[in-house]
Amino acid sequence: MIENVKRPGLRIEDFAQQIRTERDRIAVLHRRSTGDRSDQPVSTEEVFEELQLTMEELRVAEEELRHQNEELALAAEQLAAERERYRDLFDLAPDGYLVTDEDGAITEVNRAAADLFHVEPDRLDGRSLFDYIAEEDIERSRSQLIGLKNGEKTQEWEARIRPRVVQPFHAALKVAAVPNSNGQSKSLVWLVRDITRRREAEERIRSLNEGLEQRVQERTAELEEANRSKDELIARETSARKALEKAQNRLAYLIGASGILGSSLDYSTTVQRVANLAVPHISEGCFVHLLEEDGTMRTAAVAHIDPVKAAHMARMKGSSLLDAEGLPGPWSVLRSGEPEIFSKVPDSLLAAITDSDQPLDLLQGLEIRSAMIAPLKAHGEPLGVVTYLSSDPAHSFTGDDRILAGGLAQRAAVAIDNARRYRKSQEAYSRQHEIAETLQRSFIPALPPRLPNLEIGQIYAPAREEALVGGDFYDLFDLGGERYGIVMGDVCGKGVEATVTTAMTKYMLRGFAEEFRQPGAVLSKLDRSLRQQLLEDRFVTLFYGVLDLRDRSLHYAMAGHESPLLERPGGQLVPLEEGGPVLGAMTGSVFVQKTASLEPGSSLLLYTDGLTEARRGQHFFGIRGVSRLFIKTRGLPVGERVQSLLEAGRRYNRGPLRDDVALLLIHLPAESG
Repeated sequence: MIENVKRPGLRIEDFAQQIRTERDRIAVLHRRSTGDRSDQPVSTEEVFEELQLTMEELRVAEEELRHQNEELALAAEQLAAERERYRDLFDLAPDGYLVTDEDGAITEVNRAAADLFHVEPDRLDGRSLFDYIAEEDIERSRSQLIGLKNGEKTQEWEARIRPRVVQPFHAALKVAAVPNSNGQSKSLVWLVRDITRRREAEERIRSLNEGLEQRVQERTAELEEANRSKDELIARETSARKALEKAQNRLAYLIGASGILGSSLDYSTTVQRVANLAVPHISEGCFVHLLEEDGTMRTAAVAHIDPVKAAHMARMKGSSLLDAEGLPGPWSVLRSGEPEIFSKVPDSLLAAITDSDQPLDLLQGLEIRSAMIAPLKAHGEPLGVVTYLSSDPAHSFTGDDRILAGGLAQRAAVAIDNARRYRKSQEAYSRQHEIAETLQRSFIPALPPRLPNLEIGQIYAPAREEALVGGDFYDLFDLGGERYGIVMGDVCGKGVEATVTTAMTKYMLRGFAEEFRQPGAVLSKLDRSLRQQLLEDRFVTLFYGVLDLRDRSLHYAMAGHESPLLERPGGQLVPLEEGGPVLGAMTGSVFVQKTASLEPGSSLLLYTDGLTEARRGQHFFGIRGVSRLFIKTRGLPVGERVQSLLEAGRRYNRGPLRDDVALLLIHLPAESG
């Protein structure tokens, strides 16, 4: 580091020589000034001038010397910092490092090395490293150092290290010779690594290799023994490969068949696909015989690779099979639940495949040489059988064919059972939908377009045709004394259950309205009754109001229903105050009665959430959409206004609405004159 900071200038030796020269000159001048005339005479001015010149040179030399001293001090500081950084790196190194002289006496040691020897670093100073090397490794270790003395730069070897307080361990040693500053001797830098685990791993590997070699030898002996029957092994391998290929092909076929059978829930389509899948992959021809509800077994589907024979077989569709107890055939396989192969087909088997209405020669014309019958069973219940036919005299069904036929029959049974269940559920759904819709429509009153001093617009629109009928309803009934009860409600649920709840709610409300004049009292009584009748997760939302034409007032109470819209004669649209708990859901419900006035020319619009919940993407038609369209239709007849609102909701929804919609518009005509 000193060389890095020195700058060109006067060297110390040169400066010393210069001082000696000047000293001699000054001595000569002194002799001359004191009368020593051994030399040539010199004037006083010359002496003085030379003295001044000498003093100036001494000053310059002194300044140069001062600069060099400063540089030397800076270099010394940098050297100390470098030595400190070297000491930190040396002490913090993860591996063990030592510095020794050429004979192995330790002069420096880092923390990692001290930890390996299990002593403090200062306890190792001056100790010979060979004191810690196992006796059997000392001679070889000393011989390694001879190479370093002879000029080699590094040496590497392994030796056992013997700390004083712990068990010896195997170490990897690497030594590098570093010349000292005097150039006469060398320091040795040692890298010491504990390789005990590596040696243990190598030992395990060696042991494993020996075991592996032993097993290889044993295996080689086995192979040599096996080679004596090589032809047999090759034959077995070929057979296994063919069996594997067959199994893979069988699996691929069955996976494809499952996809085809599961792609439709139509009953007739699924049954015919079973026969089509069997031909020609399993057999030339196929019958699918299914159990009917009356206990008979009938031919439900046929297929054959020969179109002529397929036409003959088609004449047998729908025919019932003869149950000849004790004889082999479809019925015997159905009872046993196990596939059966018939290498020869006697007339008794042909008779079991048809009935008395079908001539035996029809089957004989198919020239059946062998047959195989597999049962159809789903969820433990027999559904029928699949009969596979072959007309090839050289072909007979095998065990592999039996496995494949059984696999197809299993998948076919599940698909047929699903299709049959779906057909029954669709039939039940259609009946339920028809009943519910008929009941629902019977509960919607056919109100006249006009009553005394009232114009009425009404619509009930079920949701899209495939949906279950909901519980939307409305009602308008005469309470006497120019008073009318107005109802708009929505029952939670769908289908017949919701329709029954609608009927119960509608007629109980009518009865309570005759008993109580106040709408709040009517809803309280209705709520208590519904709580006793409805299931736990069922409820009803409802608006009930009493329109009194004598003072043109509307007294009403709400039960969680959509807020009706009141249109004032001047066109101002006012939502009626909403609120109130739903009916039939909780005890202690209170229904507050409120009042609004209906001047001549006013209109009252009631609706269900099927209209407000019309949606486009994430946005709903909502009360804003209803209000906007209601204002636009002002001036139209009441029937056209409600129809326009319904169509607007459908347009917003871009298709049929998802829920039922009920609309009731009551208009008080303006007074004439």
